[in-house]
Amino acid sequence: MVGFLISKDLMFSSQILSAAAASRIPLRQVPDAASIRGLFGEPEPNAAATRAEASADGATGYFVIIDLGSPGMEVTNEMRCLQGFDPAPDRVAAFGPHVHAGKLAAATAAGCDPVLSRGQLNRELSHLLAHLARRKE
Repeated sequence: MVGFLISKDLMFSSQILSAAAASRIPLRQVPDAASIRGLFGEPEPNAAATRAEASADGATGYFVIIDLGSPGMEVTNEMRCLQGFDPAPDRVAAFGPHVHAGKLAAATAAGCDPVLSRGQLNRELSHLLAHLARRKE
């Protein structure tokens, strides 16, 4: 199953992308949810490669991780966009600084599960990626 990391942060996202690569989980960084739309038929560079990765193990679904600390991030808008896709993502997780309790609560209310602080994400990253990449039964 392929994943998308919605983040504009180049430093922290590189840690997430490296962990995914080490676990052989295809994960692509995008600046916003609308950038994922190319996977579903609208022209976008690398869409064919992403579709091939998504179906390599027989899985057709995908997961999303949202960086709540990205500049201008509005999780409610991102989730609305993702839920409008056909198909919608199998799973959506979110993470952000622990001091942004309002953003973490908004992510939970918008349907992200799990929602983690950056510290929790650092500690649980391998486990989280494995969980997100598993097909739903």
